[in-house]
Amino acid sequence: RWEQVQAVTGIEDERLALLRQAAALQNTPPPLRFSLRTRVYRDVPLRKGFTEGRYVGSPEGFSGRLDFSVHGRFHGGVLVAKEPGETSPADCLRFTLSAERIGPLAQITAGDFTVASGQGVLLRRGGSFARSGGVSDALQSRGNRISPGLRSSGPVVRGIAASGGARSVTMSVFAGRALLDGKIDSVSGMLSSIDESGLHRTENERGKRDAAFEDLAGAYASWATETNGISVRIGFTGYIARFSHRLNALSPWSFGGSRASAFGVDAVVAGDRWSISWELGRVRNGRLGGKGAFHARPSEGFRVMMVYRDFPADFAAPHVGPLGGQGNTTQNERGAFFECSYRFSGRLSLRAWWDLSHSPGPTYSIGVPSSSTERAFEACWRASENAELFINGYEKNVDAEYAVTDGSGRVDRPLVRRISRSVRVDFRRLPSRGVGFRVRAEYRTITNAGVPAPTEDGFLLLTDIVAAPLHDFSLEGRIAVHRTDSWEARLSAFESDLPGAGSSHPLSGEGLRAYVLLRWSASKWCTISSKAGWTILDGERTLGSGDDQVRGDTVARYSLQADIKL
Repeated sequence: RWEQVQAVTGIEDERLALLRQAAALQNTPPPLRFSLRTRVYRDVPLRKGFTEGRYVGSPEGFSGRLDFSVHGRFHGGVLVAKEPGETSPADCLRFTLSAERIGPLAQITAGDFTVASGQGVLLRRGGSFARSGGVSDALQSRGNRISPGLRSSGPVVRGIAASGGARSVTMSVFAGRALLDGKIDSVSGMLSSIDESGLHRTENERGKRDAAFEDLAGAYASWATETNGISVRIGFTGYIARFSHRLNALSPWSFGGSRASAFGVDAVVAGDRWSISWELGRVRNGRLGGKGAFHARPSEGFRVMMVYRDFPADFAAPHVGPLGGQGNTTQNERGAFFECSYRFSGRLSLRAWWDLSHSPGPTYSIGVPSSSTERAFEACWRASENAELFINGYEKNVDAEYAVTDGSGRVDRPLVRRISRSVRVDFRRLPSRGVGFRVRAEYRTITNAGVPAPTEDGFLLLTDIVAAPLHDFSLEGRIAVHRTDSWEARLSAFESDLPGAGSSHPLSGEGLRAYVLLRWSASKWCTISSKAGWTILDGERTLGSGDDQVRGDTVARYSLQADIKL
């Protein structure tokens, strides 16, 4: 129990409250355990799709998730969700069942799941690692991972998966079907586009629902050994996929056809303070792509990291998210990432990273080969046990087309270097005597070298406060003011949200962003959370675009959530 933790370690009440938000106790599981999470939210005022009748469902969004565990070996869950404007309260329905240590099997899963393997070259979903310190996540992609598909957005596979092994050999297999929202061309019968938004509000969106499906089957096998403190693991990934409708390739390099297959080899060699990892994949058209990484900790406070990636323009792997900084696909990119961090003492630490990327072929926005560089520097100084100061500098230098009109009215689009620079200062005071706060200031500039274009800039100043006036009640709040010259100079900041949710709002123009988040521990088994957030843009008559547009200069979202654990 948390009371026992406090008694043994002597942790202060403020620190204990922080630990309760960030850690979970590994107690002996009860024979039967349930957790239920329900969330409802609504945007005010109503979007244009509601006022003009294109969104026929209720304006409230809803999600409910039930998880259960039996003796810590059998697990299951059900998720139902709807977005504002959708007609069915269970527009999204996901379920999963899994069992551990069943005969020779380590785990067997049935229902909705996601799958990833190796170093993420062939089977992986997620964002780019090169834009932040998330490269560590990419380096830690090891083996095969079957995860419950209890999420309301993104593709999942509905089928069965199993894993097991003996001694140094492990193996996982999976097979299932993924339903795809998209548009079928009436003339060719091809699947001309795939919509992963999961939205079914308008007649057009509902017409795309479950337009096609994909049958997917694959396996992952690995062998591992350790000798004299050196561990070695070699893995093999393979899958085949068949689509109900032939996919239309939108470019000469994008994926097209009705069948896909891939095979890959990955390996990890690691010592006490270093590791080398790589993966090489081959897709159906015979193209090879891959990445390799080196990570070392020469001393306790010093860390270096290098990652190289090489994906040809026609390396079209349909089941992987981006691993670099060039767009949203893992192809048409060669790049290298370097990172170095050092902790001088318990109070000061420094970190710097640098990413180089080159696209040998045309991209979606540029019709010629292009390149980009990103670099960042961060210093963290712990002024006291409860106070931290962060200073961050960032620069991105990328090729971009810039429209220039000559005296005759003709438009030319020369290739220029677009340079984005920002500096951020962030001071945080952790909760002490029930109160904590944070102050952040950020300034950003956008310049286009080689053309007579004005410099665009943006500024953000925000203040957060965290308070726990009562033992079972806490609140968080933020006020952020911003001013930017354009959308390109926009700024953003992650927000605290309801448990299990996260949000980040891009801030452009001149205005204010504010929210209040309340949490009440009604009992040992029930927690109530509520959030109200407002975005105000000065001088604007409308916010948003299309069917999501609202009249006026203010839009708000009100959310309520209950978490019950038995």
